[in-house]
Amino acid sequence: MCLKYKPKVDFVVADCPFSDISDVLKVGLRGMHLPESTVYVASLCAKIIYGISYGEMRPIDSLKDNEIPILFIHGAEDKFIKPYHSERMREATKGYSEVFLMPKADHAVSVFADPVKYGEVLAEYLNNIAIEQ
Repeated sequence: MCLKYKPKVDFVVADCPFSDISDVLKVGLRGMHLPESTVYVASLCAKIIYGISYGEMRPIDSLKDNEIPILFIHGAEDKFIKPYHSERMREATKGYSEVFLMPKADHAVSVFADPVKYGEVLAEYLNNIAIEQ
């Protein structure tokens, strides 16, 4: 979400990002066999207590004017934050972006699932953005 403030960075690597927190919470609730409507109640409570609702926690909205290159790496087997969040984020950004889904990796363990491949993907991305500039 900080990209909306136009930070002075050359590139971003986002590992298993979420595009919309409400969606993540709904998937979690479904997995626990709880009603999705719980998210709306919790969002209202967050708005009252902290001044921000879940609807305002949408990193995807920060990307419409983004021109900073982004590499989205996501575990292909991530059950906490589904890989489609990275795909949505890639589609939403105005700037150069890539998505890599790490085979057999769950949430936030892509670098541990295959450190060599992770390094190769990162090196290729850095090479690609060097060529772009």
